[in-house]
Amino acid sequence: MFSASKRIDLTSLVYVQAPPCGYAYTSSLTWTGLTTFITTPSNFILDVFSQDTTVGGTTSAAPSQTYTMTLANDITIASNGPAGSSTFAASGATITFTITITNPCWTTTIPQINTFNPATAMTVVNGASVVQEYTRPVNGVETSTKRALICGAYAFEVYQDTSDTALSVNWIKIAEKSGSPGQYLFTADTSVSLTLLTNVSPRSYTVQIKAYLVDYPVVKTYTTKTVEITGATCDCSKLAWDAPTVPTPTFAVAATGTPTLVLPVANKGAQATSFGFDACYKLGSGCAETGRFQAGSIKYDDKVTTGGVALPSWITFSSTGTSTQTITIAPTSGTLNGQHTLFATFTPTNGPEKTYTVMKFTVTCTITDYSLPSAPSESGTPAF
Repeated sequence: MFSASKRIDLTSLVYVQAPPCGYAYTSSLTWTGLTTFITTPSNFILDVFSQDTTVGGTTSAAPSQTYTMTLANDITIASNGPAGSSTFAASGATITFTITITNPCWTTTIPQINTFNPATAMTVVNGASVVQEYTRPVNGVETSTKRALICGAYAFEVYQDTSDTALSVNWIKIAEKSGSPGQYLFTADTSVSLTLLTNVSPRSYTVQIKAYLVDYPVVKTYTTKTVEITGATCDCSKLAWDAPTVPTPTFAVAATGTPTLVLPVANKGAQATSFGFDACYKLGSGCAETGRFQAGSIKYDDKVTTGGVALPSWITFSSTGTSTQTITIAPTSGTLNGQHTLFATFTPTNGPEKTYTVMKFTVTCTITDYSLPSAPSESGTPAF
């Protein structure tokens, strides 16, 4: 199949006369088993030619299909001595033979993708993607016939091994390059999952690229390819901060309290979305969860001004430049009785500033004693 037509020449067949009179004769042939791809251009010649894969074998186990041909010949001798004209009917005396047509696509081979040398790893930074282009391999039938895709289309798939075990994450894809038939793009896209890189960088994955013929899936080959994933650059700017539980202490008038300001809570949730932030923890020691309260970063809620106002005189704050910070609260009179609220802006080493309610405290006043007033005194001379 797919080659030039095959000619079967039977003109050398000799019908032996008995006795050997040597008379001239004519033949009238009847062929049984002729099809559209087996023709008779002349009496004793057959031409076999087909591009139709259905006339060959239909499985890899049986790549060939056999056709039976039968030739019956009624012989006429115009001048058969005293008998005059004589005809010798075939009457079942026939010549039978077979023609076998093989579909070579079932037994051809596909070479490996020669641009994918496993000794040369394809490197990609975690969270990014990289593309490598390759040319479709050519199978043996294409080479012998010089006809592209004569055995039909190719398919390419990526597996963990030659047993076609699926990748745990679908991060490698192969697609034909748009506008370039026969050119394919091998894409390793690590942005689809944060699980590909563990605590080791780089991490190598060896995959198998399977190439096979769509119409002949048993005709396949595997090409080994190593993809090496390196860690992204650590990016601590994604560290977020959540408001803490607000403390609610109580302070008495005429007493002084120095509570420590509660810090916002570090939120590392961006590990699930940021490859750079995730790298800080998988490949490094993490991001510093420190910071400071700068001068003027503590505000008093006057119930009028959004964000608060400067601290009143009975509340004092002096920045230490560190995250451990106290504030002094010294209410001076009962007019301050009730609840008060303080706002804080925390400037972290990593991540954006966080403004939050740092304290809700209550001022109380309890009388513990009285100071007696002085007795009145008189001066001058009483009048009568």
